[in-house]
Amino acid sequence: TLRGMRGPLPLPYVGSFWLATSLKGLDDLQLKYGDIFKLDLGGVPCVVIHDPSQAKVLETHAKRIDASRLAPVQGNGRG
Repeated sequence: TLRGMRGPLPLPYVGSFWLATSLKGLDDLQLKYGDIFKLDLGGVPCVVIHDPSQAKVLETHAKRIDASRLAPVQGNGRG
């Protein structure tokens, strides 16, 4: 469940979208919340996996994840 996952407090209607409009913004959120955190993008809860090596978490829970809802976004290649 995403309920216990760390992440910024969302604003009404826009959620946390305004915090994630740049890679620097995502880097800042990673420093505060860790490599895996939650964002609310306009009412849609999203999980951000900042470190590609942490993506193995998805493999562990793959049976409980609707793959059609996954939307990978690549950063600038830093690992």
